[in-house]
Amino acid sequence: MPGLVQPWDYLPPVRSVDDGYETWFEAAHNAILGFFVLELAVRLREGGWQFLRTRWGLLGTALILLSVLPCRAWMRRRCVWHGGAAPNTSHAI
Repeated sequence: MPGLVQPWDYLPPVRSVDDGYETWFEAAHNAILGFFVLELAVRLREGGWQFLRTRWGLLGTALILLSVLPCRAWMRRRCVWHGGAAPNTSHAI
């Protein structure tokens, strides 16, 4: 509705603060996540699908898979697509 005012219209715009440590934080995050993905792969290879029958195995797998989703979005934004054109990054992922 054109005349409807939303509560978030009064909030200040969100600005990104890059203090120089963001690159290091992302690198550390990706390294730690890579370790857990590697651990999950080893556990699935050694134990097979029986690993997912335990509650801890299922919880760990779900948490690792949920943690990988932002990395996939990050990689998608930074990749150069076929034809040399970058994807439209004007919207938030």
